[in-house]
Amino acid sequence: TIARCSDSRSAIRRRRSVDPRAQMSLLAESSVGVAGSAVTALPVPRSLSVSSVVSYVRCPKQFFWNAVQPLPRRPTAAATLGTQIHRWIEAQADPQLALSEFGGPSATAVAPIVAAIATAVTPGGPLTAALRSPADAAGGLRAAFLSTPYAELSPSRVETAFLLASGGRVIRGRIDATYERDGRTELVDWKTGRAPDESDPSASTQLELYALAAIGQLGVSPDTVRTTYAYLRPDGSHRLVSEDWTEARAVQARAVLARVATGLDGRRFDPHPGPWCQRCDFQVACPAGRTIVSVRL
Repeated sequence: TIARCSDSRSAIRRRRSVDPRAQMSLLAESSVGVAGSAVTALPVPRSLSVSSVVSYVRCPKQFFWNAVQPLPRRPTAAATLGTQIHRWIEAQADPQLALSEFGGPSATAVAPIVAAIATAVTPGGPLTAALRSPADAAGGLRAAFLSTPYAELSPSRVETAFLLASGGRVIRGRIDATYERDGRTELVDWKTGRAPDESDPSASTQLELYALAAIGQLGVSPDTVRTTYAYLRPDGSHRLVSEDWTEARAVQARAVLARVATGLDGRRFDPHPGPWCQRCDFQVACPAGRTIVSVRL
């Protein structure tokens, strides 16, 4: 298996001019060999990101190619734009707020930068007209944020780092923004992409992790938690998908984490094809994914 992996990767190095999809196929071929005959030699990370847990709940094979035997991922302009919008929204918060609960730049250090950005893009500021231009996707997304109820509120926390222990592993992540609203602690995640398919089993996983972190790390009562996906649209509109939590809902979320831990410990990495395969970075390497995409087309 080791020799096969080495040969496959050498072939890729010799064929740098080959289409990226062909390179992906060669890497996938070596991964299949590893997964089929020596998967126990590949350790499952003990430290997991929120996105990797979401990936496992959606499709264990996607997680395998993302975290255990990584394959190349295609960069997208949408991801870059999403990062820019997240940073811009952070800049709307009070400059005196710490941008990280655990380390990172102090509020004093970032205040001048945050203030300059906030002044430039505040409604009525010099860039407002440009930001609302229909031809400007970033401007449309900013306008979408300004149309939400959060534009008039000050978050109690921004980019709150957290660590969750589960099944002998640690899950690390950051909560985009926390608001005290309607008598609840509202955990908001900004989304600039499309909403997941209704059948996607991971649709609520990210906010489930946020909620468990708020309950366990911030001491928030489950009965006062609200989680919200805030979908911002390039046309300036928005859609909020919120859920008010209870203790019973927290129990359900912990059960999801327990199933993830059991699956990882059992090294279960079978594919779970569905509509999400259409946007999967590893579709070219996955026969199951390619099949369902071809059927849907």
